[in-house]
Formats: sequence, C-alpha cells, structure tokens
Amino acid sequence: MGIVLKFNCPKCAYEAQVNVGRGFLDSNLTVIKDRFKNNDEVNEWLQTNEVKNFYTRRTLSYCKTCKKLYSTPTLKLTNEQDHTKKFKNACANCGDSLKLLDEKSKSIACPECSAVLVKQEFDLWK
Repeated sequence: MGIVLKFNCPKCAYEAQVNVGRGFLDSNLTVIKDRFKNNDEVNEWLQTNEVKNFYTRRTLSYCKTCKKLYSTPTLKLTNEQDHTKKFKNACANCGDSLKLLDEKSKSIACPECSAVLVKQEFDLWK
C-alpha cells in the first residue's frame, strides 16, 4: 500500500499531491512492462534478458524544466545471472530526466521558489 503525500509552499502557494510507494498491481510484471513501454532502455533490457526478480515503486521526483513534483515509476530488474539494473521514466510532460527525491526528507524545496515545502501524509492508496 502506498502513501499520498500533499505538499504546500508557504511562500508562493505551490501545491502538489503525489503517490509514493507500491500498489497491488506493482507485483504484476505485465503491468510493469506496460508502465515502461515507452522506455527504450527497459524494453532493450527485457528483450535481451530473462527476468529473475523485479521490484517497482512510485518515487517522488522533480522536473527542473516543468518545475513540478511528480510520482515517477522506478524499476529494478535482476536477470538469471543476478545482474541488476535500475530504471526510471522520463518526465511525462516534457521528456526530460527527472531527479529522484527522498520522500522521507523533512526539507524538500519548492520547485518554483525553493522555499521548504510543508509536507503531510494525506491518504493511502492501493
């Protein structure tokens, strides 16, 4: 079960609501492949490797181009030779690389004005 985080900026009024963690469908490899279907690096790895184990979650991320916080699917794949590779999707809005953030951090900067955001655990999701 994942957590819905709500962020508010006391300085510029920026707001974001982001799902982090794992849901029920995160244990289904077919769903995971669909979630990363536009990621050429993941698709290439899946074509040349037999998946032994995988782990996925939604991670708090930041796009410096869009100046927004997002929930980004991340994926760790392990093949039969125990070689592990980590992946993340690009920004769905602009296509740029996203910076992964530690959602447990108490001082996440506002993407618009750099003030420290007020964070609260708002809800749970499945």
